[in-house]
This record gives sequence, structure tokens and C-alpha cells, in this order.
Amino acid sequence: MFLFMGSQVYKGTTQLSSPESTTKETADFLDYAGVHREDIAKDFTIEEFTVTASHDDHTIPAIHIHNGDKDRDTAILIHGLGGTKDATLPVAKMFLNLGYNVIAYDQMNSGGNTALVNTFGARESDDTMKVLTQLDTELSDDCEIVMWGTSFGGATAAMAAAKDEGIVDKLVLDSPMADALDMIRIELDKVAGETPFSTNFMLAAGEPFLRVHQGVSYYELDAAEAIKDSDMPVLLIHSRDDEVTPPHMGHEYEEALGDRVTAIWTEGKHSEAYITQPEQYQQWLADFLGQ
Repeated sequence: MFLFMGSQVYKGTTQLSSPESTTKETADFLDYAGVHREDIAKDFTIEEFTVTASHDDHTIPAIHIHNGDKDRDTAILIHGLGGTKDATLPVAKMFLNLGYNVIAYDQMNSGGNTALVNTFGARESDDTMKVLTQLDTELSDDCEIVMWGTSFGGATAAMAAAKDEGIVDKLVLDSPMADALDMIRIELDKVAGETPFSTNFMLAAGEPFLRVHQGVSYYELDAAEAIKDSDMPVLLIHSRDDEVTPPHMGHEYEEALGDRVTAIWTEGKHSEAYITQPEQYQQWLADFLGQ
């Protein structure tokens, strides 16, 4: 029973999306946002490329959006759970307006990424570092690299920032997930209410599977804790009304980062400020970037 429970918990906590569902959800989201590839392609080149992951050789599809000059300040954008690289296009448009090139890529188990598992930013951040390392070799030393991540992708970005050794200059976190274990416990609590098994029992059963298959622990998924020793300047944008990554997660980042974080608290739904307040959002980015 313990082994069966463990396999089910592992599957339930690492299969949070699928390439097919994320592609459809992204198309629906872009219709809602009113931004599509063809809009950006009128003024910029959108170049497809792939990166090979470092830990298991899976494929990471990416896009490079530029005006012909690739050796420029660049923003790398990381989408949230349920999205693909194209879900970042509304924010890509803002960075392009500010004179940055943009790179966006498909996270694991999303779009065309061939790693069919989710690990709450832990292994996803390894993909980020592989993309960043390749980008760094292609840019002049005086080019600035900014990393932006939202929601689940915010946790990925924070964990990548913790691993970064001087590639990224600034970080923007929009509605970031902090400790994924909080969210896992909420879901397991629902199951525990309908079974004789406690949440702690289910976590204990799933933990060996997660460690063996992914080299990750449920107790090492706190992105806010991971980034606390980074000296990178951070812009945090979070809604007081957020029901997906509640306000306490934003406060955890504020506590971890101290005076290194500039926090902007908004109203509205989860990770929608760049849709509902695009001009103000772009100005927040410009102010943070020193423009």
C-alpha cells in the first residue's frame, strides 16, 4: 500500500500539465490578451531555436525576438504553469518597446519541451541556466541580461537566480510561487479528507519516488528561501487579491530579499497586471531598469 500510495502521490505532483493542454491554453490566453506572434512579427524577427538540457538531454524549444541586432540587452522570459513560451508575448512586447531583445522558452512538460514532468522550478531552473549560459556566450560583456518569471515560472526564475554566477543582472518576479510545498499540502489535504491517509503519510510515501526519479525533495521547493543569499536586485509585482499565489508568498520574498527587492502591490486577479495595466506595467519595468 505504501509503495502504491507513493507512486500515486509522485504522479499526481509531477504531472501538472501536458504539452497538448498548454498549447491550447496559451492560444486561448493570447486571444484574451489580444497579443499574437503576427503582431510582433510586423516589427521584429522571431527566430526559433532549441537548446539541449544538461541533465537528461531533453529538448528545450525557444524563440529569440530581435530587430536584426542580436548583441543587445536581452530579457529572458519564463512562463507560468499551463502556458508555453508564447504566453510571455504580452510582456515580451513591453521589453521590446524598452529596447531589449527577448528570449522565451518552453518549460518542462509544456509546449515542445520533451521533459514530461513538472518539479516546481527545481529541475526547471536547470533548463533556465542552460538557456542563460548559451545566451551569455553570444552577447558582449556590456550587454545586460534581465530575467522575468511569473507564477510557477517565478519560482523557476528565483531558483535559477540562486544558481546564477554573474550572468543575470536583474530579476523581475510577477506573482511568484514561494514554497511549493504549501500548495502541495493544500491539494493533499483535500485527498486526506476523503481517505484514511494523512497528508504527512502521503508526502512520506511520495518522497522516495521524487528523490529517485528527479533528484528533488518536497522539502526543498522553497524558491523564496533559495534566493535569499542572492545579491541580485529584484522587482516584485504581486496582487493583494491573488488567490493562486496568495499575498503571503509575495511577503515571503520581501522577507527573504530585504532591501534588494522593490515591491509593487496591485489589485486584481493572479498574474494579470500586465494585461489589465499594460502602460503602467511597462513603466514599472522601465523605472526598475533605470530608463
